[in-house]
Amino acid sequence: MHYCLGQSILTESLHDLGLRRPVALLEAADAAPMTFGILGPTILVPAGSTAWSAARWRIVLRHELAHIHRRDSSRKLSPRSCALFTGSIPSPGSSVPYGRRTRTRLR
Repeated sequence: MHYCLGQSILTESLHDLGLRRPVALLEAADAAPMTFGILGPTILVPAGSTAWSAARWRIVLRHELAHIHRRDSSRKLSPRSCALFTGSIPSPGSSVPYGRRTRTRLR
């Protein structure tokens, strides 16, 4: 198994989940699977992912695609940008807890 297996499963998963945004797939040494990027979402996987089975690729990529679908990167940015422009950080009790507000279920 190698990296192109992950790319083909990513393409398949994007189609299955109805996501139309292009998503890049990158690998890096000593990285845990993660998603970043607001304008151009990217999924980062560890260099050892080349040995993953198709089932593991599917689980990891669908998990990360759920973050992209919910636009978690931009939600994390909101309090930071508020602090940048106003000079203060919103208090934790000033809004609904993050998990309740954004719960989304993908297949």
